[in-house]
Amino acid sequence: LAHDQAENTAGIILSGTGSDGTIGLRAIKERGGLTLAQESAEYDGMMRSAVQSGMIDMVLPAEEMAAKLVGYFSQAKRMESERDRRKREVAEQLSRIAALLRVRTGHDFSGYKDNTILRRIQRRMQVLQIDDPTAFYERLRDEPQQVDLLFQDLLIGVTSFFRDPHAFEAVERFVIPKLFEGRKSDETIRVWVPGCATGEEAYSIAMLLKESAPRGAASPNLQIFATDIDERALEVARAGRYPATIATDVTPKRLKEFFSREDGTYRVSADLREICLFSAHNLLRDPPFSRLDLIACRNLLIYMGPELQEKIVPIFHYALRNNGYLFLGSSENVTRHGRLFSTVDKASRIFQKRSGVAMQRLPEFPLAAARQAPPIVRRGTTATSLREVAERVLVERYSP
Repeated sequence: LAHDQAENTAGIILSGTGSDGTIGLRAIKERGGLTLAQESAEYDGMMRSAVQSGMIDMVLPAEEMAAKLVGYFSQAKRMESERDRRKREVAEQLSRIAALLRVRTGHDFSGYKDNTILRRIQRRMQVLQIDDPTAFYERLRDEPQQVDLLFQDLLIGVTSFFRDPHAFEAVERFVIPKLFEGRKSDETIRVWVPGCATGEEAYSIAMLLKESAPRGAASPNLQIFATDIDERALEVARAGRYPATIATDVTPKRLKEFFSREDGTYRVSADLREICLFSAHNLLRDPPFSRLDLIACRNLLIYMGPELQEKIVPIFHYALRNNGYLFLGSSENVTRHGRLFSTVDKASRIFQKRSGVAMQRLPEFPLAAARQAPPIVRRGTTATSLREVAERVLVERYSP
């Protein structure tokens, strides 16, 4: 339904147990649909799972849901008929809304493409049934929780296992074998997946590496650093539990080798999860990993403006070993940086760091406009949680 109807869909969680409803809601939310959960449900396990995932737009009593659906989709029709005017009005509030996001979350969206931000703002206005962008800004200012919800909407992106299969086949053919050439058993193949979301892409690359690795003691170590600014998405990635529908993207052979069935879902095998380190990292604020053999940054640059893209591509060059590989999304390119990268497969957006090119200096961080924005610890977390300490130790151990 989400694939077919996109933003015209709605998903509702009523009384029930388990977490399978949450998985369905994620598909709907990724494609811009409305997600609701029942307040005071008799059996609230499924509702709590959905709310904790950050995928729920509103929690309402069941008797109020019909009116919400009618209001939401009626406003959608009105906004569509006045799209250009409304877009201009929202754009006038964009810098003020970006400032609220920066102060509340510590993340700066000012360098992102306006259309990306405007679509998500308009969606939140639709959920709240607010027509006036100034009134929406005032709602955000007065209710910080609404800023958190907008932030979650901005982070949601569409992802899947082996997305763009032909591109992954090209990686398997042109890149993966090269990573193992001349590698000793005490060496490590290092991969970075920035903007990893819920982990499907990182696990896809992990499967390719596992399939090509020499058997036994002769295999080099494998390490994938998978990073994102969305902690809730990282929780999903660490758990490695996905809906049964991934069978359309993953071959039966790989499902058998790398997954186990759990309550109607698929769980990534422990040995695959062990080579993937999922950690919070902001590409615009935090220095990169280094000595990397492959960077897979797909469908992240398309959301950023030209100025940010110009800064990020040299960062990838800096982070790679000589002759390391860069794997981008189908709408992304490095054509303005031909001095830094050669093309391995143009159609699949696979590039290779040119050897002999002088090492690029890292730019000053953060990259986005507001340099004084401090990292903010989100409510309900502490800077010294056990998980964060463990992640910091692992990153310090495996990355300079």
